[in-house]
Amino acid sequence: MSRMRDELLVQRPDWATLPNELDEAWEWMEGEGYGSDSESGYLLLPYPGDDVLGPIFMSKVSLEGWFEEETPGHDALLPIAQVAGDGSFAALWREEDEQVRVVLLTSDGSGCVVAESALDFLKLVAIGYDELQPFFLGVPPAEEESVDALSGFRAWVEEKYHVSVPESWPSVGDDRFSAWLDASLCVEDDSQAVDSDTVGGDAVAYADFTGDVALLLPLLGTQDGPELVARFSAIVGVELKDSLSKSAKQLDKVGIETERDRHGLDTVWIELASYPRPQSLINGLDETATMSEVLNLLGEPAEQGGQWLLYKVAGRVCHLEFEGGSLSMITLMTRPVV
Repeated sequence: MSRMRDELLVQRPDWATLPNELDEAWEWMEGEGYGSDSESGYLLLPYPGDDVLGPIFMSKVSLEGWFEEETPGHDALLPIAQVAGDGSFAALWREEDEQVRVVLLTSDGSGCVVAESALDFLKLVAIGYDELQPFFLGVPPAEEESVDALSGFRAWVEEKYHVSVPESWPSVGDDRFSAWLDASLCVEDDSQAVDSDTVGGDAVAYADFTGDVALLLPLLGTQDGPELVARFSAIVGVELKDSLSKSAKQLDKVGIETERDRHGLDTVWIELASYPRPQSLINGLDETATMSEVLNLLGEPAEQGGQWLLYKVAGRVCHLEFEGGSLSMITLMTRPVV
């Protein structure tokens, strides 16, 4: 038996057994000398070296932020690996019928089944994706270095279990685990656009909002990944990585922050002082615009506060914030904050 198995069961004695295939894979990694101790607990890599070129099996991946101990759902999940630099991780999911599958829980709050069995998960790891994010699956890995690094593990999996490791893994998305996760966390389906009963006032047509804001608003609700990045990058004029979640530094330089949920891009914050073309966000306005000037241009808002205006734009929300009498922040949302 592997040390990783023992370490995990010390952390989670409520899991009496773990899939044999995982334990055997961990034993192989330990035999290759790929294990190490760290502040994050015991670590195992399925490849040699210290560079992060794929998933990292870890004994102390936390469910903090998802489930607290003693809460419903906690005991059904056992995190086993960090699968991306943003904190996304893989976990074993024990269903009511005791069937154990492997799921992804991502940093944007989404979750899905990625492998129907432990062996399937080993085959997925062996392909050579540098990060196991839903938007990277469905096509072969982009990083040849990661594919090469997993060659030894890939050969072991194929020889040990008499299987073939594919060149790519099927796409994944919302499924029964997503539904179970939402039900366990009491998350309501808020993927629908804001309707006329959500906030007061008449909806503003896109034609009234011309400029970069009008181009960014339709991107709300789009799943993160290369396609969204290409469209987003073309609008804001900055080169980004292959997902918004990995492009925080690049976006910060132009005054933009984004937030995603399981339904896709949820919120975009734009700080006018840092945006390279503030006059292009909403044609006719820039960082010197006063609330009166905004009202004269855009008309009556759906809601209004002392230092902010909220407009509905074709089922989305545009929140304009003022500081020192001038327009300072534009926030685009799928729904208003309540």
